[in-house]
Amino acid sequence: YPTGTANPPSQNIGLTSSSATPFTVSFTPTSSWLTVTPTNGTTNAGGAATNLSVQVSPGSLTPASYTGDVAITANGSTQHVAVTLNVTSQAGLQVNPSSVSFVYQVGSSTQPTQQQVNVTSTGNPIGFTATAAGTGGPNFVVVSPTSGTTPATLNLSVDPTVLSTLASGTYNATVTLTNTSTSTAAGTIPVTLVVSPSGSAVLSASQASLNFVYKLNGALPLPQNINIISSASPLNYTVSTSSSNCSGFVSAFPPAGTTPSSITLNVTPPQVATTCNGTVTITAPGAANVLSIPVTLVVSSSATLAANPTALTATLQPGASTSQSLAITSTDATVPLSFNTTFTPAAGGPNWLSLPATGTTPATLTVTINAQALTAGTYNGTITIQPTSAGATALTIPVSLVVGTSAVAAALPTSLSFTQSANGAAPASQTISLSSSVAGLAFSASAAVQSGASNWLAVTPASGSTPASVAVNVNGAGLTPGTYNGTVSFAIPNAANTPVTVPVTLTITAASTLSATPAILNFTYSAGGAAPPSQTVQVGNSTGSASFAVSTTSTPAGLLTATPSSGTTPTTISVGLLPAVLAGLTPGTYSGTVNLSSTSAGTQSITVNVTVNAAAPPSIGAIVNSASQVAGSVAPGELITIYGTNLGPAAPVSFTIVNGTVATTLGGTQVLFDSVAAPLIYVSATQINAIVPYELAGRAATNVTITSASGNSIALLQNVADTVPAIFSANQTGNGQGAILNANNSANSSVNPAAAGTVIQIYATGEGTLNPFVPTGSVTGITPPFPKPAGAVSVTIGGQPATIQFAGEAPSLVSGVLQVNAVIPAGLSGPQPVVLTVGNGSNSQQAITVAVQ
Repeated sequence: YPTGTANPPSQNIGLTSSSATPFTVSFTPTSSWLTVTPTNGTTNAGGAATNLSVQVSPGSLTPASYTGDVAITANGSTQHVAVTLNVTSQAGLQVNPSSVSFVYQVGSSTQPTQQQVNVTSTGNPIGFTATAAGTGGPNFVVVSPTSGTTPATLNLSVDPTVLSTLASGTYNATVTLTNTSTSTAAGTIPVTLVVSPSGSAVLSASQASLNFVYKLNGALPLPQNINIISSASPLNYTVSTSSSNCSGFVSAFPPAGTTPSSITLNVTPPQVATTCNGTVTITAPGAANVLSIPVTLVVSSSATLAANPTALTATLQPGASTSQSLAITSTDATVPLSFNTTFTPAAGGPNWLSLPATGTTPATLTVTINAQALTAGTYNGTITIQPTSAGATALTIPVSLVVGTSAVAAALPTSLSFTQSANGAAPASQTISLSSSVAGLAFSASAAVQSGASNWLAVTPASGSTPASVAVNVNGAGLTPGTYNGTVSFAIPNAANTPVTVPVTLTITAASTLSATPAILNFTYSAGGAAPPSQTVQVGNSTGSASFAVSTTSTPAGLLTATPSSGTTPTTISVGLLPAVLAGLTPGTYSGTVNLSSTSAGTQSITVNVTVNAAAPPSIGAIVNSASQVAGSVAPGELITIYGTNLGPAAPVSFTIVNGTVATTLGGTQVLFDSVAAPLIYVSATQINAIVPYELAGRAATNVTITSASGNSIALLQNVADTVPAIFSANQTGNGQGAILNANNSANSSVNPAAAGTVIQIYATGEGTLNPFVPTGSVTGITPPFPKPAGAVSVTIGGQPATIQFAGEAPSLVSGVLQVNAVIPAGLSGPQPVVLTVGNGSNSQQAITVAVQ
């Protein structure tokens, strides 16, 4: 809740129970900002949610995090629901993009493209005005409209009358947004115009650097866009990404384009706390410069601060001042972080920067840079954002200010640091942005080392003119672990502060090696069975984080799988066997290797041994009535379920109809009653659903045998009865609510009971032989007459005889499924037991019920 805005909308707590249950509600605090209604009631009997409305009224609460508790009591038990209210300071204005760049080539007939800035606010709409002013030079920006209410869109363009008077160089301006209700500055938009000499096209990007932050197990960082423009006619450019660590963490799309256009950057964070550094490089054959944009991703295990932009620069004349916006956010939007701010000028110089002393995320800070007391020269300093919570990590933002009546130059960042493993690849290059108060100053760049071999530091290009971006590369191959120092120098004859130097530090760490635990994996597989589960390997590195790739080799080829195909230590990979290849192996021993390779940590391998055993023969554990799930005698036509091991194929198979009857072979499996094959409805490794052949009529017992590709089971002797009736249950356990339909063909249940005196349809099996005789495995037709049990059928409901309107085979179902249409006796209500009798006193199970209204 931002202070001064409308109350947040209410939220609901849903209460459910299996039956109508009274409840009471209490909450704390009871007389402050939290309210819950109703405070008592009864839950819905049908299982639908009963909602409690939770409202908050922050009123005059100061910015902080407040907690409450809602207690729901029913049947002597209490459940608690925690409530958190985050009160933040009144939000200012947010702008996207946060800065705007224009480029123009002297003499070109193509005017810079108009750009748009979206202005938004958190909470209530905010009215604002927009004014533009030049910074140390003429105002070249035209803003339209000059006022509005959030959300709004501003159109920024370059004034052609001012543009025609400008020589080549870099010009700055600021668009200031003022809150109309408070008459205070609520945001700024820095604007840069680069005018290149005739015939020299220049690329420009809307952002000099990008910063992403990610909290482990939190939401992924949102993509960020960079606008790419050029000072001349449209230029075709290509985009590439690189990283000094966290291989492949940043990606750019599209990989190529034509100015003016934009690219989108996405990051894939490693699942370990670290800082990832990378570079996005934009190259155009017809441009005088190459853009190198640093990208940083901070991965933390707790909420941390992030700044946008990650560095500030300004060029002013003595006595001038300017303001810029600095957005401070938290990696966890649900956890506002309070912070204090300080600014420290370099080398103990005067304080030339001011900003708010405190804040709470998310916040947009107005940073004021003032050169009134400064003489010509380059000034550096650091803004420190320190969280107030104990143990939290501070955030630093470098600031560079160039002041001068004559030309002065500045380089940012003011220092560079690289880290490389003793046996690893060279880290990714880093970029230095060179600027000057007067554009077009020629420079030459050189690199010198103060320790180590003479060739580990390099800078390109070796010459150019401001503004420019130069790439700094290091390669510590052959250097022993330790710290090495060097310097990049820019000689700028026409700058008052030449040379401009940037110190460079290279840290060589001890050689790292990959580790894999365990280093040997053993798999055992029974032919025809399910593939064994995958196994996990922990991949580590002796010196910390290292990126690696994964590949596999095996005999036969393709036997092994390993995921993911790449990663960053410490992490785990999953190694398994490909079922399609495994299924074709004969009994024996096979092997393979999982190979791990890292450019910085060498290679490691994992040995995989696979033993394939001959399939075990089927083994019968139990034979039960499919409806009652009770073991006992079997009857002709009864639907039975066989449980055991290695009964059939690992992948389950359902029945097929062959010449009008259910097939007796399924998945290479047969069930024999003596020598008679039974129709098979379902076959898997642990369960078979079958139909007892009608040919068993008149026998006293039978031997049941299962045959499959892995062999024959030991015969199991089963007694044979004329009938073993059982009613199917709704939950397929043989107990409780029956699989019964009401008169309207809807499923009978406690929420859909049948009225006394109405007809219900009961489904059962085990009714024995039929009249007239039907072939084993046949399917009952959909037109009468229908086959009926040879024995008499009767039904009791609630202990009372029920009138039977129909008792015969269920139309369109396999023979062996009995349908009985019976009338519910009068005077019954609630769940009532249903008992089915077929033949000479053979009753169904006693635990089936029907719901009566």
